[in-house]
Amino acid sequence: MADRLTQLQDALDQLATQFYACIRYIHTNHSPPAELPPTGTTGAEQAGSSDPTLGADQNNDSPPQQGEAQGDPAEAAPSGPPIPSPEQFQRDQRELARDLILKEQQIEVLISGLPGIGTSELEQQERIKGLIEQLKDAEGERQKAMFEKERLLEKLDAVIMRVRRV
Repeated sequence: MADRLTQLQDALDQLATQFYACIRYIHTNHSPPAELPPTGTTGAEQAGSSDPTLGADQNNDSPPQQGEAQGDPAEAAPSGPPIPSPEQFQRDQRELARDLILKEQQIEVLISGLPGIGTSELEQQERIKGLIEQLKDAEGERQKAMFEKERLLEKLDAVIMRVRRV
């Protein structure tokens, strides 16, 4: 298992990925508002305006621009999954929101478990000093154990040599 900071970083990375997935889902599956004019028409054309200056810069004899429907079936049929119904879209949004909230709560739990939360800087420094002393003591014990090991190995070698002579 990874240390707490690595777990926290992983959870934050997952949250960022979830944010991206949510935004992409909403951007991909939202239905366009009903009050927007259809693509390729101006507000004057939609309202049926009789003012000739509105849209006078458009030349009706020009060929269709790139991205406009030219009868190409690949452009007419949208690729990918169909857009969900408004009710399903709302349910999906609620589910995505619940997932984001759950991940945020997991992050809060990880943060609250970090050492030093709720203690002052002075208390943390005192704890570090105590841990350094414990580390020095443990290192001293390790050095003694290594010295004792070497001494016992030499003693064992001497015993083995005496047994060989016999």
